[in-house]
Amino acid sequence: MVTTKSDIEKNIPKWKHINILGRNTIDWKSPKVFRYMPISRIQKMFEDNEITFVFPNLWEDPYEKRYYNVALNGNKDAFPNIACLCVTTSRSDSSAAFWNWSKHSDETWLRVQFNVFELLGILDTFADRTNARIYVSPVNYDYTEDEIKLLHEKMNFDSKHMEKSYIKLMSVKRKAFRYENELRIFVVWDRNSKELESKGLYEKDSILKIPFSIPKEKLIKKITLDPRQSEMAKIDVMYRLNLIPLGKRTAFEKAVKEVVQKFKNGIEVQNSGLLNGHECKGIPYPPAPKKNVKKTSKI
Repeated sequence: MVTTKSDIEKNIPKWKHINILGRNTIDWKSPKVFRYMPISRIQKMFEDNEITFVFPNLWEDPYEKRYYNVALNGNKDAFPNIACLCVTTSRSDSSAAFWNWSKHSDETWLRVQFNVFELLGILDTFADRTNARIYVSPVNYDYTEDEIKLLHEKMNFDSKHMEKSYIKLMSVKRKAFRYENELRIFVVWDRNSKELESKGLYEKDSILKIPFSIPKEKLIKKITLDPRQSEMAKIDVMYRLNLIPLGKRTAFEKAVKEVVQKFKNGIEVQNSGLLNGHECKGIPYPPAPKKNVKKTSKI
């Protein structure tokens, strides 16, 4: 679904520092974005009340970070500092490709659904306090490796368009990754700015920490478990993320399902539906004869 500019203007709040670029794939009438994260990062986010954005040099695919921190006409400081939160707009919790991260990890991975309006509201407030800018940019998967190498030749880098052109270059991935339906949220700030450094909010070429003060159940709407996880694993996740009130924790030994249903603390925790209906309960042989169904004539 492609959202028009008029759709966006009708449904989003009047933020001061949020710039929405490109062929935006968010349905702003009911916006949903998701991120697959190891449970340790979610714990840290809840404990510190901080959302972590990463610098693009930490991205794995060399083509998506090809233009990060490059010089413009020999000037290595031409482009601003950027940090990014990568999310997906794919609403399906049954993507085997996404859940493979969990399969090859030593810890539990979860799918977190963010409240888009609350998330962008936090970022708008952050930008207001730090003289930063926020860009929401869908990833463009239209290019081959060779086309990405020449993409900068199509961009306008005059003073008026430079920043947006840079963000667009940082929002490109190869066609093979199209299944991700990725949306990138960038925080951009000037290289000579001391605002973030003085507040101790970022580590150079590593991470940027965005503080928030709202309750976690307002920021996070739902958490989905790997489809291979059991009902008991769901309870374990709720314990570790402090989603079960302390006074109710003896219920863990008494009734697992009752705890799931009764003591959720604002954030829904559910299992992915990827493996629903996979179990075979037996193969009858020979197969039962099919019943003859009389055809009725159409009038």
